[in-house]
Amino acid sequence: MFKTLMTASLAIATIAGASMATTSTAQAGDGGAFFAGAVGGLLVGSAIAANNHGYGYTTYEAAPVTYYEEPSCYWLKKKVHTSYGWKVKKIWVCD
Repeated sequence: MFKTLMTASLAIATIAGASMATTSTAQAGDGGAFFAGAVGGLLVGSAIAANNHGYGYTTYEAAPVTYYEEPSCYWLKKKVHTSYGWKVKKIWVCD
């Protein structure tokens, strides 16, 4: 908000300064000089107002939230056939 207000004030001051700088008492009746100063001030003021280098306010977007369940892992006793016969072994199982 403050940056926008300062930019607008600077643009208005530039327009006013440019229009006064181009007209003198000898050219007071010449409308072309005043018009040229006003247009020049508008161009310079709008260029200053539109000049944004990315140093102003930063907008942050929230990352998309993904909900997922962690796999439930547990020990399971299972009968396994080995070369020595059937054995009960514990194995780690994750769903």
